[in-house]
Amino acid sequence: MPVSGPLWDEEGVLYADLDLEDITRAKIDFDVVGQYARPDVFQLRVNREPQPPVAFNPGKKFP
Repeated sequence: MPVSGPLWDEEGVLYADLDLEDITRAKIDFDVVGQYARPDVFQLRVNREPQPPVAFNPGKKFP
C-alpha cells in the first residue's frame, strides 16, 4: 500500500502520518517460518549429484 506520492515532473516534499501499530499487526500476519518449520508438511531434498547445465527434450515441440 503506498504511503504517499509520487510527485511527477516537480520537486517537493511528501509527508505521511504513520501508524506504528501497523508494524505490529503486519508482523502477526506475516509468518516468517510458517509451514516451512513443519516437517510433516514440508521437506527439503538436495540432490548433490552433478547435473547437466541444459536438458533437451527432442520429442517436445514448442509453439
